[in-house]
This record gives sequence, C-alpha cells and structure tokens, in this order.
Amino acid sequence: MTYSDRVTDILNEITKANINIEFLSRQLVQSVGDSVTQIRVKAYDYLINKKLAHDLGIWGIKINPNIFLENETLDELCGNDIREVKKGDEHYNPLSQTYGGPPYRAGDKKVEQMRADFNKVKKDIKELLKREKVAEKDFLKGSNK
Repeated sequence: MTYSDRVTDILNEITKANINIEFLSRQLVQSVGDSVTQIRVKAYDYLINKKLAHDLGIWGIKINPNIFLENETLDELCGNDIREVKKGDEHYNPLSQTYGGPPYRAGDKKVEQMRADFNKVKKDIKELLKREKVAEKDFLKGSNK
C-alpha cells in the first residue's frame, strides 16, 4: 500500500466518522431539542454550504444565524469598515480578499457579491423562521452564540 493510498484511506475514515457524528447529533437534537434548537440546526446546515460563510471566516467574523438577523447589511455587520479595492488601486484584483480585519479589504466585485449573498442569506433565514412558525425574537432569545 502506497503512502497516497494510506492517506486516502485515512481521509475516507474521517469522512465516515463525520457522517456518523452528524447523524447522531441530528438524532439527539430531534429527540431532546426544542423546535427552536431544531430550526437552529437547519439554519447552521444552510450556512455551512454558503460561500459567504467562508468569506466572512476569512475576515475573522464568527458565523452564526443570528448575525444575519441582528444586522441589516453586510456593512453594518462589519462595523462599516469594508475597504473596497477598486480599479486603478495598487494590486487591484476585483475578486481578491485579504485575511483578517478590520478594516476588511476585498476587491470591488467581491464586496458586491458578498453584499448580495448577505441579503440572500438573511432573506432565506427569515423565510425558514416564517415557514417553521418561529418568531425572530424567539429564535434570537434561544440563542447560544
């Protein structure tokens, strides 16, 4: 067995273990969690698959569903300290993003996309709460940030 095969086998086993942990976690939440906790799990599942979650993580912003309900815009979430790198600026790349912040720096097209993604995620979380008949205040109150 080659080194590459061993690494592949280890990664496959880790993936299987993660799937089992996720399954058991869901079962636990469904059996003992209240409806708000169950909805919170759905919201986190949704966020995990969003590029925006990764992008905000690059800036060091901790991701949870509440940040989309507690802030009207991406700019508000970032303390109005987003610096867009624009055409003509040194090292311009419209889709670039730097690590850390504030200030939070990214290319103008990247910021535009992140703003649109923020608004979509916010809308989708609000729709989830509405569909599940949970008030925002109850969801936020039951928070464990």
